[in-house]
Amino acid sequence: MPLNKKTSDFEYVVVLDAGSSGTRSFLYKIERNEKGDDLPKIFTTKELIFKNKPGISSYYDFKSKEVDLDDLFEDNIEKLLKKTFKQLKSDLSKEVDDVDSYMKKLDIPIFVQATAGMRLLPEKAQSDILNGICNELYKKNEQWPFKVYENQCLNNQVDIIDGQLEGVYGWLSLNYQLEKLGGLNNGDGETYGFMDMGGASQQIAFAPSNMKLTKNKKSTSLVKLNKNHEYELFVKTWLGFGTNQARKRYLQQLIMLNLENNNDFDDDDFTNRVIYDDCLPKGAEHKFSYNHKEFNIQGLGQFEKCEKMIYPLLLKHIPCDEEGDEYGECLFNGVTVPKINFEKDKFVGISEYYYLTKDLFEMHNKPINFITLQENIKDFCETDYEILQKRYPGLDEDLLLNSCFKLNWLTNVLHEGFQFPRLGLDNINSENDHIPFMTMGEVNGMELSWTMGKAIMYAASLDDKAAGFYPKTGDVVSSYIDFSKSSKMDLNHGVSAENTSYLWFILFTIPLWTLKILVCAILIQLIHNNVKRKNILNYNHSSINSLYNTHKHKNIVLKAMTLISTFLNNKIISNLKVLLENKYRHYFKKEFNYGYIFEVPTTFGDSIYSDLELGRNSGVRNSSQVVLNEVNPRRATSSYQDLRPKNDQVLRTAFSLSDFKNYE
Repeated sequence: MPLNKKTSDFEYVVVLDAGSSGTRSFLYKIERNEKGDDLPKIFTTKELIFKNKPGISSYYDFKSKEVDLDDLFEDNIEKLLKKTFKQLKSDLSKEVDDVDSYMKKLDIPIFVQATAGMRLLPEKAQSDILNGICNELYKKNEQWPFKVYENQCLNNQVDIIDGQLEGVYGWLSLNYQLEKLGGLNNGDGETYGFMDMGGASQQIAFAPSNMKLTKNKKSTSLVKLNKNHEYELFVKTWLGFGTNQARKRYLQQLIMLNLENNNDFDDDDFTNRVIYDDCLPKGAEHKFSYNHKEFNIQGLGQFEKCEKMIYPLLLKHIPCDEEGDEYGECLFNGVTVPKINFEKDKFVGISEYYYLTKDLFEMHNKPINFITLQENIKDFCETDYEILQKRYPGLDEDLLLNSCFKLNWLTNVLHEGFQFPRLGLDNINSENDHIPFMTMGEVNGMELSWTMGKAIMYAASLDDKAAGFYPKTGDVVSSYIDFSKSSKMDLNHGVSAENTSYLWFILFTIPLWTLKILVCAILIQLIHNNVKRKNILNYNHSSINSLYNTHKHKNIVLKAMTLISTFLNNKIISNLKVLLENKYRHYFKKEFNYGYIFEVPTTFGDSIYSDLELGRNSGVRNSSQVVLNEVNPRRATSSYQDLRPKNDQVLRTAFSLSDFKNYE
């Protein structure tokens, strides 16, 4: 949207997208509208967007379980903000005489919003990183205009946003830039659906069009900007289904399948282990670490086999909640999605959807012809890697190595997961027909990013405190900041998990174990004294019985002590800890739903396997089988070709849908 005011009259907000593979900083200019029932105008330029690698989650070492906070802030967050400061000062110097004095008067809120990469870290690591960033930003409050505020840094300005919120922000950003946010009360319901494929997760957000919202509200959530701009959206995220995490799942599955076929579970010599990968370009080679072992991955570049190998990663065999049948259909990983009207609805894919098709095939900002895309992917995967390096000299090596898999993953998710029809097939033959999906990277010179949605929500909250996201379950998410409070913030604003654990250790663990040791010492001394009184050298009948009884009593006492110890640990300690956490719950990070993260086993073995969508089950040694009907009415089938593995192509994975455990 065009802005009417001078640069010096704008309000500003800085939003940092702390993603799994890197951090991006966006400075947004805000022009508030005099009419309270209208939306503010928001704008940024490419000159005000900065990027940095790696992501903040990479500063956590899984082996040492430590976070390098100094490097995290200096090399990542601070470096981006310094660039933003420099560019803002340069822009203002063109309109303001004393730019230094003017900059000192600016009060620009900063939001550091971490996404899927941080969601994958242990809770203590999350807490350490968020507390560390808040403390460092507070120290800089007087040095630059980017501010954090009292009692509002943790869980608001610096936070890990869940996938649903990321999807809401993305939907707002997309439709705002396309000028589609007329609002339900304004009678404009022609919004675009939003699809985002990141490195660790993927999201979808859209306003269902083929059912009345009054009947569908149990599947949708309210997004409110003001009284005239309210939207009912279906929003869903799949953590672990981003391109990088899917690639890890695939390689781990490939390794386990290889070891099983060669019966190599007991072989500790992995130095020369070679794993052949159909989804790696022909002739390519790289190393992959799994379970503290290093494997040599060599590419075969077999497009059709790659396509079939990837399909089970969608986990389409997992059943959905039957209650969802009345408003949607079961798609993948046990998720029911409101039925999409492909003859009316329009969706835009960003991030990996956009960058992969743009960087490799120049197929962006327009409907994608499926046949052409498949031909391009096949050619890419089966071309010798040395030729690809010459063909794409400016492409990052990791991207070049992983693009064959990523492209196949995108098409599987899009067409087999969400059931989007393919242009060129599925009764869609012309780009002039209604096309339900296309990729897009920017609108009117502004990059499409969910961060603008955060800026929109914040700007709306300046005029309406009720602006926010109202999910069906969980807390209301608002971007409102109470500026009546001082920007001075106590460095001890939050009790970190580390400090809490020390407090717990001092108050409860040490006294408890001291008591245990004293009781055990007294009992052992009593037993010892009892034994000493007996003349155990005299092997008469009575003394032997006495010795036997003494040892028998000793074993009984020790068993009793073990039971008491277990009871204390499992009952008393856990109850006290719950009471402590409830009392100070506002200091603890909110929990996230890890239902879709995959547990990686710590050892090789049969117990780690779970079957994927296989039709009939084939016999595999000592493994529990998941019985699936050959005809499953709740499972969507492919409209292009049957990608399900045949009976002799059973794929297995080293993951289960249980609690998340850390891995390299």
